Amino acid sequence: MLTCTHQLCGPCLDLLITSASTFPIACIYDACQEPLALALLQTRLTPPALDALLDRAGAAHISQRPGEYKFCPTPGCAHVYRTAPEGAVLRCGGCLADTCGACHVPAHPGFTCAERRAEADPAERAYRQWKRDNAVKPCPRCGVDIQKSAGCNHMTCAACKTHMCWACMKMFEVGHDVYEHMRIAHGGIGV
Repeated sequence: MLTCTHQLCGPCLDLLITSASTFPIACIYDACQEPLALALLQTRLTPPALDALLDRAGAAHISQRPGEYKFCPTPGCAHVYRTAPEGAVLRCGGCLADTCGACHVPAHPGFTCAERRAEADPAERAYRQWKRDNAVKPCPRCGVDIQKSAGCNHMTCAACKTHMCWACMKMFEVGHDVYEHMRIAHGGIGV
């Protein structure tokens, strides 16, 4: 029995817990959505399975807050940091690299973020040109680059799972709302 007084059989509860992709894990009855207690998760999972679940929950928390958290820009480093105002230099606890907390690239002491972007290396300039030439747009929620190759204008960000209209980049909580928006605002779904 869950704290909300709904009941699930053991195998169903275990499947709910081990297959969770959204957090907190909640009761599945109607509109209950009462979060499952950590004590319950601890009794149903082995310590390694609980650690894996908590790792997934942490990763989901970070990916749902792209304006608040970023991954270290050093290749191969998986550490996360909290964003900071321009001028703040953050030292990664994993690789010890210094990162600009505002523009999320290696620290650039003595230069503002705008000055650093203006002096970007040739590869960065070439990538920005390629993005313009190939209609690559940033996700309006997390900033991950997205390229539309085919299909209608309903896009879902692979990183943060935001639903959006490719024509105007308006964001939606659920996918079916995008289609109504596209019909009303753009006269169709844009195939």
